[in-house]
Amino acid sequence: MEIEVQNKVIDHHQYVVAFRAPSAAMIVRGGFVRINAPLASGIVVLTVQTRYVDKGLEHPLPGDLWIDARGPASSLEAAVSIFGNVAASITPVIAFSTNTAIGNIEPELVYDNTPGSEARDFLQSMVQDERSIIHEGRTVAIDATKALLKSIEVHTEKERIIRAISQYHLALQHWRWGHETLATAHLFMGMEALTKAVARVRQESSRVSENEFAQKLGIDPASLGPCDRLTPVIEANIRRTVLFQGDEECHRSAKAASDGFEHGFMPFDEIREHARQVRDKTAKYLRKAVLDLLDIEQPYLKVLLSPPRDAPLGNWPVVKYMRGQLLGLSDRLAAEGNEYPIMTWRSSIKSVEINDEGEYQLKFDENFTARLGEGTVFQPHSFEVWRP
Repeated sequence: MEIEVQNKVIDHHQYVVAFRAPSAAMIVRGGFVRINAPLASGIVVLTVQTRYVDKGLEHPLPGDLWIDARGPASSLEAAVSIFGNVAASITPVIAFSTNTAIGNIEPELVYDNTPGSEARDFLQSMVQDERSIIHEGRTVAIDATKALLKSIEVHTEKERIIRAISQYHLALQHWRWGHETLATAHLFMGMEALTKAVARVRQESSRVSENEFAQKLGIDPASLGPCDRLTPVIEANIRRTVLFQGDEECHRSAKAASDGFEHGFMPFDEIREHARQVRDKTAKYLRKAVLDLLDIEQPYLKVLLSPPRDAPLGNWPVVKYMRGQLLGLSDRLAAEGNEYPIMTWRSSIKSVEINDEGEYQLKFDENFTARLGEGTVFQPHSFEVWRP
């Protein structure tokens, strides 16, 4: 019996997909990071920039991170899915490079861009405009980020490095007060993802057997019990001595926070206390371990490890407070019809300046009106602006 097999030819059209993500990582106006991603259907070109929004001031203000993806796909839906997966693998690297939080990407616009077509599929999602609340940000070092991407792409442990960076990216999304547990859990999972890669690279560079490598680490294979395996012992040693740089206390608390959270055997207040104590150190150790594993030219490595990129930055709004006292003998503190004594608050940007480093200097107009009960007045003591 003969069976005729017909190959189904998929007609790939050219598509454009625009993604957006809230971001504390900002690319200077006119700058971009471009990536050519080879896929089964062909090359997808991603251009990463920052959207700049005209608010009628001296300079446009930086908004969301914007990713323009162009390439072949079998359908509009396939373009969103496939291009989105590529974009979602790039944003964690940019977040890691800049050491700042980038939110989840969302597709805003997709359309068929095939030359010569008479009818083109089009889809637009109603993505919310950028938040009007001012938040801190940090510029992306474009050349250093490109060097980082290139080094990851050619590394033999690429997959595990990406896993570790993705966990670091998730930790940055929780970089704020009250989220220490989640941040530390993701950081420790990043350490676990990287451990096997570091162990393999070190053993291969030593050109020794696993037993000999264990002995170099101070582990006696003969001391293991009949049910013990050497590989996990080596990896645990590498995680403590190399990734955590011999900081036993930090390793112990980070592991306790991660395991206690994941497996539910520890009260949450204890988990958070462990996480609160070691979150910052764990982040520093993980980022350094990833960069040590990569072959990045020294000038670019110095940029990635120097201030301000040596410290994590979350993507949370700057918070403003008015502090003072309510004065008066009346116990009716709230105005008629109100539940509480409150201030009506109008805040607007008065002017914008940009210095030589690309940092924005903003001046604000703040207007307050007290809504209080009769006989009660507000005496202001301070106007405060707090960063996360």
